[in-house]
Parts: sequence; structure tokens; C-alpha cells
Amino acid sequence: IQALKDIVWKELGSKEEYENAFKDQDLGDLIRKTAGLDRQAANDAFAKFLTEHNLNAQQSAFVKLVIDYIVSNGLILERKILMNAPFDTIPVSRVFNDMNLFSSLLNTIDSIKGNAVLNVN
Repeated sequence: IQALKDIVWKELGSKEEYENAFKDQDLGDLIRKTAGLDRQAANDAFAKFLTEHNLNAQQSAFVKLVIDYIVSNGLILERKILMNAPFDTIPVSRVFNDMNLFSSLLNTIDSIKGNAVLNVN
């Protein structure tokens, strides 16, 4: 963590410049959004969810979209993105009519986000 702080707050600019540019955005979130997430790491993060649940074709396709999005963008910062493109081809409420299943998916998404947070000040 100290090496990241040194790079961002000394080599690329100051901590004050970072705070002015990115406000309260966590450094880990910013790095993950910039770099994305390795596909294998994303697949590993969803492995338990996929093995614990018997998904239908629509649900599997939706989860693949989620994984693709996370690989490209690093994480899902806000759950409401699941209501927008590319996830809006079929309403999420029709894809996941079982709220326990949907809650489990959200927990998996949130754990990926949680792993990105560095909480460095």
C-alpha cells in the first residue's frame, strides 16, 4: 500500500491534488477502475456463486455480462448500473425472480468491490 501511495501522491502528484481531482474516491477503486480486473480473478470470484446455484440460460448470460463488465471496468461501484446497458436487454427482475438468488449475486458483486477498497489516507 505504501508503494501505491508513493507513486500516486509523490511521483504522479500530491495527496492534495489527488483529493482535489477525485474527492472521496478510494485509491483502490480508482486503480481497479483504471486497470480493470483479470478475467481469471473475476471468474474465481464468481466460482462459488456459479457452483452453488443452478442457473437457467438467461441467468447464466446475465452473470457473463456482469463478469465481462467487471473485467473491463474493475468493479461495479453502484448496483443501479445493473438496470442500464448492457444489462437492460431483459429486466433484471425477470431474469432473477428468486430474490435469494439475486441477493447472492449482489453479495458476490459487493465482495469484488470490497476487495478493491484500500482505505489509505
